[in-house]
Amino acid sequence: MRFICVIAALLLVGCSWVDGSIPESVIQIEKPFGLSWDQSEAESTLRTAAQREACERDAKPLRVHFSDEEIETLVVDCVFRSAIFFDLSVERLPEFFRQGELAGILASDVGPAVIEYAYLHQYYPESTSEDNEKRAEHAAKIRRALVSKYGESQASGVFVQTSLTGFIPVSGDDHPCDLWIIEDVAIVLCSRRITLIDGIDASLTFIKLDRVPTADILVGYSDHNANPEQGEIDHSSNSVFDESTYEDRGLETLLDWLYPDQRNPLDWLETGHSNKCEQDELQTLENVWTLSEEAQTEIEAEFGAYSGDELAMRAIDFAQDYDDETDRREHDKKLMFLFKRASSQGSAIATNEIGASLLYCYHGVEQDIPHAIEWLSTAAEAGDAYAKSSLAKLYIFEELTSSDPRAEAMKLLRECAAIDEEACGSKLRAMEHLTGAL
Repeated sequence: MRFICVIAALLLVGCSWVDGSIPESVIQIEKPFGLSWDQSEAESTLRTAAQREACERDAKPLRVHFSDEEIETLVVDCVFRSAIFFDLSVERLPEFFRQGELAGILASDVGPAVIEYAYLHQYYPESTSEDNEKRAEHAAKIRRALVSKYGESQASGVFVQTSLTGFIPVSGDDHPCDLWIIEDVAIVLCSRRITLIDGIDASLTFIKLDRVPTADILVGYSDHNANPEQGEIDHSSNSVFDESTYEDRGLETLLDWLYPDQRNPLDWLETGHSNKCEQDELQTLENVWTLSEEAQTEIEAEFGAYSGDELAMRAIDFAQDYDDETDRREHDKKLMFLFKRASSQGSAIATNEIGASLLYCYHGVEQDIPHAIEWLSTAAEAGDAYAKSSLAKLYIFEELTSSDPRAEAMKLLRECAAIDEEACGSKLRAMEHLTGAL
């Protein structure tokens, strides 16, 4: 899991710039910021109790579909892959670090896998040039202390949210992050770290290499810097979709898949399934994709040159092409008309979009699960990965019946992952882990 990115997404507090010295004890790898890598049973219980309560609460809707033993597997996985804030009073930190935030990730009940400090965290791009200068100078002071204690960094690079490690080595002048490997601890210092969802900050991260699945990648980056004759670095193993190193968060994966639009667990329990549509003014499919002659003429002028999958992809682009001045209902009608035409020309992509609209009430379409299943089944038979994912979900919710719905769902997920790893890989691994198939 990309540990660094997960921590960054939770640090929401902006901080002010402070001066001060950096005691060597703060940056020692044995106890960064005075925090031990190992903790007592009492500390472990205290730190994980609240997280377990939160994970158990999140897992409640899944109890409808999975056994108590399977839910416990998800909860334990959730507890030890979730970010935690350390209960460390600001008075225990040197003045230089008191305006930042400390957080970490537990890998097991042994202790944290990551200990991280973030400074001057703000939403991006609201940060000013003055803020950027403060971050750079703050990080520069930390860097001087690290170089004094550990020598020059072994690799320089940038923070990349879509990587497993959060760090990618680069050449040239623009490399705001530095990497040190000291015994069994990696240190990553970034004067500028931008996350797409959360914002921007400066950060200092200590990573216990024997507790993270990305250790080999980080060590490889430091080795390459020492031996540049090895040639260009292969970053493929640092992809968030690399199955050999990416450890999916099972509870989060299943909730996002099975209950994507309902965030209140009590609502989930009341509905019993994720397929209830709450939108107003929904219409039948026939009404939505029926256009006036004038609208059809406009469609012909813009899309008449395209057909099949190409037309479906143009329609998907068109789906995002609207603003406050656009008549959303008319826009939806044109979109569904395009999907209808593309589907009639053999596009599995468009056929899936129609089925998904019937299932999830997309594009103003009234829910009709039986007809959704018909469209999705046709798309799945034609090889559409997303249709297979939706059908697998319907088997789990037992809205599609068979003698063994779970087995049918797993079969579809395996077929989906073979076609499109991004669409179904994490779902498949979460289900396999949950059911003990790994």
